[in-house]
Amino acid sequence: MRIKNVNVAIFGSGLAGLTAAVTLLEKGVKAVAVFEKRPFQGGAVSNTPMCTMAVKNDRKYQDKAFKEHCRFTSFDANMETARAWIMNSWRIPGFIKRLGLDFEMEVETLLEEIGNNDAYTGGFPFGMNLGDYYILKARGKGHGAALICLRAAQKIRKLGGEIIFNTALQELLTDEHGVTGAIVKEKSGETYQVNANDVIIATGGLGNAAKEMIKEETGYINTDRELTGGGNHYCNSFVNDQMTGDGLKAAWKIGAEKTKIMGSGRHIAYPGVVNYVPWIVKNQISTIMEQPYLIVNSYGERFIDEGENRRSANMAAAMRNQPGRIAYLIFDEDTMKHLETEGTEYFYMIFPATIIENGKEQFREMIEKYGSKQVFMEDSLEALAKKAGIDKTGLLETVDRYNQLCDNGYDEDFGKESKYLRPVKNASFYCIRLCNCTYSMIGGINVNKKGQVLDKTHRPIEHLYAAGDCAAGCIYGSSTPNVTSVSSISYTQGMICADSIAFEQERSAGK
Repeated sequence: MRIKNVNVAIFGSGLAGLTAAVTLLEKGVKAVAVFEKRPFQGGAVSNTPMCTMAVKNDRKYQDKAFKEHCRFTSFDANMETARAWIMNSWRIPGFIKRLGLDFEMEVETLLEEIGNNDAYTGGFPFGMNLGDYYILKARGKGHGAALICLRAAQKIRKLGGEIIFNTALQELLTDEHGVTGAIVKEKSGETYQVNANDVIIATGGLGNAAKEMIKEETGYINTDRELTGGGNHYCNSFVNDQMTGDGLKAAWKIGAEKTKIMGSGRHIAYPGVVNYVPWIVKNQISTIMEQPYLIVNSYGERFIDEGENRRSANMAAAMRNQPGRIAYLIFDEDTMKHLETEGTEYFYMIFPATIIENGKEQFREMIEKYGSKQVFMEDSLEALAKKAGIDKTGLLETVDRYNQLCDNGYDEDFGKESKYLRPVKNASFYCIRLCNCTYSMIGGINVNKKGQVLDKTHRPIEHLYAAGDCAAGCIYGSSTPNVTSVSSISYTQGMICADSIAFEQERSAGK
C-alpha cells in the first residue's frame, strides 16, 4: 500500500475544514492537506447559508450569549465547548475579510436583544439570537458561503497547502500515543495510507445517502425529496451530497464518544416547490407553508400555538413528538383570498412574498402538473381528510373547536395571537403536509473546548480533532440546531482546532 506523509490531515472541505486549514497555514504550520470526498470543495452548510453570526468581543455580550445558549439547550450540551465557540466567534468576520471578501450587510444585536428576538433576523428561535449577523455577498444565484469556500481553497494552495479531491476517509490509524493517520479511498477504489501528526475530522453530518444510519440514530424514515415509501424526513442539500457519516464511523470505531444526532426544520417535500437548489422557488407554496393557520397531526389534533410555524426549528421540535412526525397546515377559501388581497402574515427572507398570487392555481399546478402528494385542495373537509390521510373524526372535531375559538377571538387551548385566528369554514379547503427536513443531520462526535475528540471516558483521543456538523451536536444537545447557526460553529471550531494543533506542535518542537 502506498503511503503519503503530511503534518496535518483534514478530512472534509466545508467551512470547518477549510477554515482550519487556512488558520493553520496562517500560523506557519507546514504540510497541511485537506482531503475531500467529492470533486469540489464545500460541504452541506458551506453551499447554503446567506449569513453567519458572531458574538462581540466583549465580556458582557459573551457572558449573556452563553447564558442564553445554556437556557436554550436546557444545559443538555457540552458547556465548555459551547463557551469556546461563543468566546471565539468574534474572529469570523476578520477571517472572511482576510479571504478578500466583504459583507452585503451587517446587522447588530444589542445586549438587551440577545435571546429576546427572532434569531438570524427572523425565522429562528429566540434562544439562537446570540450575536451580530453578517449577510454574505453572493455571486449570481449562489449563496455567499460557496464563494467563501472557493476563496479559502485558493488561499490554502497559495500558502502551500494541498486539497486532494475524490478521496474519502475509510478508517483512522492509532498507536499507544493516539491517532497516527488514516486509510483513505480514491474514486477509483484504490486505498492508501496517510501518515499525519494530527488529524481533523470535518466530514459533515448525515445526508440523504445515509438513510439507514439516519433511521438507526434518529428514528426518522429518510427517503427522498418526495417522501416516497412512507418517509417523514429528507435532507434539503445538493443532489449527490455523499454525506454518509464517514468521519462519524471512523471516530466511533476507535472509541470516540457519541453525541446525539439532530437537526430538523419544518418544510414541504418536493416536487414542484423549488428548483435544483433549495432557495430558488417555482411558486409561493413555501411561503404559504410558513403561515400561522390551523395545524394538526395525523389524528386531526392541534398540538402547538401555530404562531411558532414561522420558526422552523420550533415547529420541527414539536413535530418530532407527533404520530409519524408529520403535520398538516389547513385553511379555507376565505383565508386564501385574505392571502391574495391583504397579504401574508409573515415571510422568511429566502421565500419573500407579501401577496400570494392566484393561490388556487398554484395548488392546482402542484397537484396536476407536478403530481405532488404533499398538497391537497378539496370541496369538503371529509374529502380533504381522506385524501391527505388525516383522521376524519378528529379533524372535524378539531375544526369545530377551532372555529369556536376564532369566533370568540381568543385561543384558550394554545394561546395563539388573535390576529392569526382565521376560521376554517368555506370551500375550497387547502392542506399542506409538513415534514421534517434539514440540510444534514448534525452531531455524532463529542469534542472539548480545544476541539479534541473525546473518548467514552470523556478523555481526549490524542492527535484527533473534529469540527463542523459532525461535532456541532455536542453544543446543542437535544435542542434542534439549524444550519445557519452551525455555520458560526463551523468557522469557529475550525479555528479552535487549528489553534490547538499549532500550539501543541510548537510546544513539542521546543522540547
